[in-house]
Amino acid sequence: MSLFRYPKYKSLFATAFGSGTQLFALTLFIFILALVGVFYPYNRGALFTALVVIYALTSGIAGYTASSFYHQLEGSNWVRNLLLIECLFCRPLFLTFCFLNTVAIAYTTTAALPFGTIVVIVLIWSLVTSPLLVLGGIAGKNSKVEF
Repeated sequence: MSLFRYPKYKSLFATAFGSGTQLFALTLFIFILALVGVFYPYNRGALFTALVVIYALTSGIAGYTASSFYHQLEGSNWVRNLLLIECLFCRPLFLTFCFLNTVAIAYTTTAALPFGTIVVIVLIWSLVTSPLLVLGGIAGKNSKVEF
């Protein structure tokens, strides 16, 4: 009799683990950049730009971690797991951003991002984040890590 049982929703568990690892790496890189002194108080957009770029670049970490962990849990549908990684954090964040940006545009505040900036963010997400996530997922699926 085994004391260890796999969780009921192992794909969701591995996805949350991968997204959490990515957010931890993002936070760590932002703190390191802040310690080095990259961000200045007069440059308001530098932090937000760094967040978007580093989030895109750390998506390979999420794909690797989630796929490797999902493979350790003897999961078989790793492609669905990768799609779930993209949907778990990024899509609710983007929908919240769109709502808040629409409210900011309605009130004509300076915090509203222009349409061109939103297009650039979507392009970064589709051309950088998704391929790195898939590459990390393939590497995680093919890794021979045991529990």
